[in-house]
Amino acid sequence: KSLKYYFFSMATGLVASYFYFLLTPIKTEYSELLSRTTPTIYDVIIAMFGGLAGIVALSSRQKGNVVPGVAIATALMPPLCTAGYGLSIGNWSYFLGALYLFMINSVFIALSAMIVSQLLKFPKKTFLLSKEIKNQRIIVAIIVTLTVLPSMYFGYTLVKRNNSGMHQLFSLKLYQFTTVIFCCLIK
Repeated sequence: KSLKYYFFSMATGLVASYFYFLLTPIKTEYSELLSRTTPTIYDVIIAMFGGLAGIVALSSRQKGNVVPGVAIATALMPPLCTAGYGLSIGNWSYFLGALYLFMINSVFIALSAMIVSQLLKFPKKTFLLSKEIKNQRIIVAIIVTLTVLPSMYFGYTLVKRNNSGMHQLFSLKLYQFTTVIFCCLIK
């Protein structure tokens, strides 16, 4: 039932953004749109913290819906709208990249919620057998792994592409840091 609502909401957002970008005279590819077409491992980290903020807010005593709403609005709608933009202009690379970012955000918001709800021992609606729990954990691990691996590759290529003078700078800073630590340990 949850997946049905999830896919309905996703399809509604995608169709609405597709028609918006199809009908609007604005066709300029702004950096806000382009940044959502090539997700990296950094987007995974951001999604994880966004999910943590949402579930922590929901589990607080005040039970406010503002933070989870903001987390959803900032993490899920922009990539979905960018995917609609990619569809409207016929750019499959934009569409698939933005849809991948949407998937990253969805998976890691859900993973954060799952981890925090287990840590806080939220009451369970149904009880599963230990074999079913193990199977669910395996499925979650597979989904998370399949979601993360491409982003790690994209993050690696991004760093490699922008690594012209960064390696020397990083090496120098690492040397300075280890020198300071070593001197502190000797004293």
